[in-house]
Amino acid sequence: MPLPLEPMLARALPDGRHITDFSPSDHVLEVKYDGHRLIVEKESHDLIIAYSRAGHVRELTPAIVAQLKRMPTGVYDGELIIPGGTSTDVVNLDLIPRSQLVLFDMMRTSGQDITGWPLHQRRRFLEEATRLVNTDRVQLAEQFAPSEDTLKMLWNRGDEGAIVKHRCSRYAAGKRSPDWVKFKKSA
Repeated sequence: MPLPLEPMLARALPDGRHITDFSPSDHVLEVKYDGHRLIVEKESHDLIIAYSRAGHVRELTPAIVAQLKRMPTGVYDGELIIPGGTSTDVVNLDLIPRSQLVLFDMMRTSGQDITGWPLHQRRRFLEEATRLVNTDRVQLAEQFAPSEDTLKMLWNRGDEGAIVKHRCSRYAAGKRSPDWVKFKKSA
């Protein structure tokens, strides 16, 4: 099966830019999870397919699939993680039962393409969809107002970094958009 949509990618922080350059009224800060990026297509209750960035079909745990079955049909963008782990842990056979799917965007809902909608509207659909799950196996990505204090808090608790997203950004499948900017912890 072909990948339903390529994931939108964040750009590296341009030289000379700082977290204070991104206003909280126009931007949100999301945790940058250290896992494997997945596009999840739910065509029906029984047809749920997850794809890696490279377009390979990925198997999800029964616990994750059971929660996705509760959600509306659509195409979701997220990260498969092992809580407290790194991207290499996602394929560790002993850790796979602990895996979680963190969703941070939605590109289609009930057959409707919403990639041209602003992020804040897509997020509302995603919030509604994830309210239907009842475990931490599928969850919504954390969002904060962009600030130096928030970045420090994320790094102090061990997160890989953050992505600052423009609230009005459209989903640019397969592109590195200037509307999504990565902040990674410097060594």
